Amino acid sequence: HHIKKRLEEICPLTVSCADIVVLSARDAVALAGGPYYTLLKGRRDSLTSSAQLAETELPTPFDDPGTLKRRFKDKGLNETHLVSLLGSHTLGQAHCDFF
Repeated sequence: HHIKKRLEEICPLTVSCADIVVLSARDAVALAGGPYYTLLKGRRDSLTSSAQLAETELPTPFDDPGTLKRRFKDKGLNETHLVSLLGSHTLGQAHCDFF
């Protein structure tokens, strides 16, 4: 919340939380020695969320490599994107119920 609050003070109603998340993930990957990749900005924060969409559209910890590649390809992403995006999640925390 600190980053969003500071950005709102400097440029109100300009940078979304969604952009902050993807830019932070991209930069974390690059700082950890991974690739730096270009991102389009201008995402808008949703006013709603859908657990059903998250469960059907996002990769799960149980997806095998073939399923992961297909899911990413279906979204117009390649294997470099897959490694970058999933790799950035290894910098965070995992939930024990997935093991």
